[in-house]
Amino acid sequence: MKPFVWATLAVLILPLAALADDPPRPVVTEIVAGDSAPDREIAGTIASQVETALSFQTLGRLRTRLVGTGDSVTTGEELAQLDQVSLQQDVDAATAALASAQVQKSTADTAYDRASALQQRGSLPQAQLDAAEQSRASAASSVAQAQATLAAANDALSFSVLRAPSDGVIIATMAEAGDVVSAGTPVMRMVDTTRREVLVDLPESYAAALQTGQQFRISIRTEGVAPVTGSLRLIEPVSDASLRFRRAHLALPEDAPTAYRVGMIANVALEGAGSALLTLPTSAVIAGPTPAVWRVSTNGAGTRTVTRTDVSLGETLQSTAAEDRVVIAGGLNAGDEIVVRGVNSLTDGQTVGPSTTIVSSAGERP
Repeated sequence: MKPFVWATLAVLILPLAALADDPPRPVVTEIVAGDSAPDREIAGTIASQVETALSFQTLGRLRTRLVGTGDSVTTGEELAQLDQVSLQQDVDAATAALASAQVQKSTADTAYDRASALQQRGSLPQAQLDAAEQSRASAASSVAQAQATLAAANDALSFSVLRAPSDGVIIATMAEAGDVVSAGTPVMRMVDTTRREVLVDLPESYAAALQTGQQFRISIRTEGVAPVTGSLRLIEPVSDASLRFRRAHLALPEDAPTAYRVGMIANVALEGAGSALLTLPTSAVIAGPTPAVWRVSTNGAGTRTVTRTDVSLGETLQSTAAEDRVVIAGGLNAGDEIVVRGVNSLTDGQTVGPSTTIVSSAGERP
């Protein structure tokens, strides 16, 4: 029996010894980068928040176009005019038709009054009085129709003049004198210069840290023109697929100097550009009610262990060329070493071996 017992113990002990000799599991980690960067200015383009296609509300031949591309216009300024000869003829014809209808109505009223008097004396049958009343009603309807036709003709004549709906700049013309244009066909495009903004293309990591209403210092390279303070109006939700940039719209104040012209280059100072934006691959986050990551630490003896660390997450940065990254809003510091692969097979306090380590491409917080 004793040889059998010793043999059994040997069988059980040998695998345990082999297991004890196995090296700790290697891991893939990332060093969270948080290097600060100096404040910087980013170039943008001044644009208008409103671009309008201008068209006539009636059909006609373009007689004259008074403005061209690049011209500045003011509210109510005449921009173009249709040939008014045919439109004036329509007004004259409608006026004559109305006068004729009014004469016919006057005649019908007189005939009805005469017939009514005769019928009261018993000298006229009721049927003839009814016919006179119908004629009077028909004449009244003709007058109303003629009045509506004249109003429409006058409207068409007034629509033959195209005026600027606001202060702005003409950016394109699509018709020349002599062209026949239909109602609603654009003949020019203009931008509203009373509602200006600056368009800035920002890296996704910058854009993720911005909030609507955040203020920025905006300036132009024109001597004697003071900087102004703009505010973030919106960030376009879709980024450039190749460059991973997102466009931000910064509204200029209404009282910004006229020197801030549409199309000019403006410099935008991103306040607090020195604070770092920490990001990690989405694969590093342990899913659950409270998001967490595995942080690697090394003790004095050189033993490396992982600790489950709760984090708060910000926006996920979409990527078309690599793995998506998520903004770490709290719980980590720059320089922390985080496991980014195989996070679901680790346990708190587990010893890990050497790591394949990369440095994250953390963005700078604007």
